[in-house]
Amino acid sequence: MLLHGISDTTALRYLRSIQLFLETCDQLHYDLSALTQTLLLDSLLAMHKAYSGQSVAFFGNTLKAIRWLHKCVTLQSLPDLYSGLLSSVLFRSKRERRESVPLPYAFLVYLETRLLERNGSRGELLFYGSVLLACWSSLRFSDAQHVKWSSLLLDHHIMRAQAYRTKTSQQGMPFGAITGGFYRREGACGWLFAFLHMIDSLFADLRAALPTVDPDFLFFSLEAGSPGEGLAPASYAQALRQLRDCLTEWG
Repeated sequence: MLLHGISDTTALRYLRSIQLFLETCDQLHYDLSALTQTLLLDSLLAMHKAYSGQSVAFFGNTLKAIRWLHKCVTLQSLPDLYSGLLSSVLFRSKRERRESVPLPYAFLVYLETRLLERNGSRGELLFYGSVLLACWSSLRFSDAQHVKWSSLLLDHHIMRAQAYRTKTSQQGMPFGAITGGFYRREGACGWLFAFLHMIDSLFADLRAALPTVDPDFLFFSLEAGSPGEGLAPASYAQALRQLRDCLTEWG
């Protein structure tokens, strides 16, 4: 019931926000059974001040977490969480939303060249391929971290696969990428063939050590030593640092 409609990572973030909220109410000596909208807003403000910079303490995030808890366990003591003073907390401006800066095409050309020329270590080359696949398939980082290697299917013109859970769907989402690239030539292998060949080789090494293993992440760290011991999913921060290193090398 708790995880219905949301991911496990979102549930953990909500639970952390609720924990901080309850601790704040206790520190302010607010009785949850007599909590009004004014006192709830005061608690949210105190949280925001006490845990400045932490996303779990932002007004909107905490209110979403409280609404989620109320929906799951039906807390009768809470005030109306949608109208009155609380109706404007999640107000969204109609101004243009700021999006992440897109990666230049020239940078993708650079990654493709490095991959085709095998210019880098095994781990670096696999990272280049993961970035290219995410770009050409329109995958979020979190989507790419829920893709089983065994689901990757390739023919002459396209690669197809399934992200078994995404930000917008717990039922999963199919995706694909064409095998061509900036340097694809008739009769020659492009970056996708080179990348999947490396994935297949690594998969074979893993299966030799762990016959039942089926990794489900496209961004990973590959340390020296046994593949089964050195392979681990990369965190967002690790992948971001590696992407920034690539951008720095590119210039």
